[in-house]
Amino acid sequence: MSPLRTTILLLACTLVGLLNQAEARSFGAPVEACETMMPMHGGAAAQQGPPPYTVYHNIPNGFNRGTPYRVTVLSTSGAEFLGFFCQVREYGAPAVSRPYGYFTTAPRTQTRDCAARFEDNSINPAAAVTHTERLGVTNISVYWTAPPADVALPATLNVVCSVVQAFSTFWVQIPSTSFYTATNTSILTTGAPAASTAPYTGTVPTTAPYTGTGAPPAATTEFNAGNCPPLATATTDAERYRAYLYCWSQRFEEWYAAYQNWLSSGGQGCAPTTPSS
Repeated sequence: MSPLRTTILLLACTLVGLLNQAEARSFGAPVEACETMMPMHGGAAAQQGPPPYTVYHNIPNGFNRGTPYRVTVLSTSGAEFLGFFCQVREYGAPAVSRPYGYFTTAPRTQTRDCAARFEDNSINPAAAVTHTERLGVTNISVYWTAPPADVALPATLNVVCSVVQAFSTFWVQIPSTSFYTATNTSILTTGAPAASTAPYTGTVPTTAPYTGTGAPPAATTEFNAGNCPPLATATTDAERYRAYLYCWSQRFEEWYAAYQNWLSSGGQGCAPTTPSS
């Protein structure tokens, strides 16, 4: 074989390998990412600055074992993201630590089995969740459920998510607010209803992921005191932002219930329109 043909063949094989790598990542984080939660994008390094995304949940202190709780990855700047990878881990644990509980997927998401990577068969095969395709969204929600009561849990947990904005631009292990296994300690999410089907009677969380100045992202300004009750008592930008997070997650859960009903009907008629944020 001539040197030119050899060079062309090597280039073609390299191109196919790169295409396969990009294709694989567009269909979710690989199981090899279970430990570090790094997207493994050809050696690209994670961003070190503040992420333009936040991880929100409605998991209360002393959460019920077996009850699904909503977890939302949300853009705080309006910047879309292409993919994500989430786990629930012990709060304050090392960067490589095992996940707990399991996720129930929503459209365009899938779970990952991390048990083999941690060499721990007690880890649920759905203990991590990721995307199924390039998303191009500003928010997405899934549901997390704690294991049965006979499974030991750390005293404090939180959700950690890696979020990919572009192939070489991503943030790793963005933390949510923490929550306790027991009920004898106040936590950051106290006051938010555990399920969106309940009427709103309390206040939104007292600590927000929004720590900047100025108005919340324009994408959320479709809410007002009439269709988002917590806004009626919000007096600061941070309080308004927390209210937007709460009301958007309510809207998403209503849509998700409608979507499940549509699937149960065999897909008759038009699918429910995805809620905007």
